Amino acid sequence: MYSVDILRDHGSTSQTILSIGHQWKLSVLDTEANKYAVPDYTQINLDLFFLVKQLKNLKPELLFVTKFANGDFPNNPNFYLNKTDLFHVDFILNYNF
Repeated sequence: MYSVDILRDHGSTSQTILSIGHQWKLSVLDTEANKYAVPDYTQINLDLFFLVKQLKNLKPELLFVTKFANGDFPNNPNFYLNKTDLFHVDFILNYNF
């Protein structure tokens, strides 16, 4: 985890988490071994947490996720559409009671 002072005068900081993973899957053409026909893929997550001194219980978060296919598979959108080769961004408000 990496921490940086973003607004030093106000006492606010940010924390960053970077995660990288790779999933090895069997052939997308083998329906018994790979039921949902998901190809090999690599996923990268970048999570930014903002810690605001004035709002102690609120922890805003910005999450970036990218997922891209690896290996050989037929050039058919059914094997990668909504499964791999995507980029996703979330803004999350975490509140701790």
